[in-house]
Amino acid sequence: MSQNFFRLDDRYRIVNNQQVDKYVTDEFLVQTVYGCQVVVTNPTSSPQKLTLLLANPQGAIPVLNGQNTRGVPVDLKPFDTTTIEYHFYFPLPGPFDHYPVHVAKNEQLLASAPAVKLQAVEQFDQDRP
Repeated sequence: MSQNFFRLDDRYRIVNNQQVDKYVTDEFLVQTVYGCQVVVTNPTSSPQKLTLLLANPQGAIPVLNGQNTRGVPVDLKPFDTTTIEYHFYFPLPGPFDHYPVHVAKNEQLLASAPAVKLQAVEQFDQDRP
């Protein structure tokens, strides 16, 4: 399982003539739509019926039919992978906690991404590359 953030209007970059994801790992601009991409893989030979708990970052507003929190049922075939995304924006600057994705099976926690603090800013630092 992995969880990554991206800016909706600037999602990819080109490396060696190939399109690759451009993940946001430092600062988020206020009034700008971002997404969270969650990827879950079943590395076993047995089907898995899972539930994902997704939550918007503290202080963020859900967009594109999003919700602040939601449980998502996921049925994964053997050796299968699925991707789920949700979108949000920060109306104000500040540091905000993000409750990470949690994966459960039969109401038992299987995995979770690390908790992170996201920094929303009015503008990027001029020294930023």
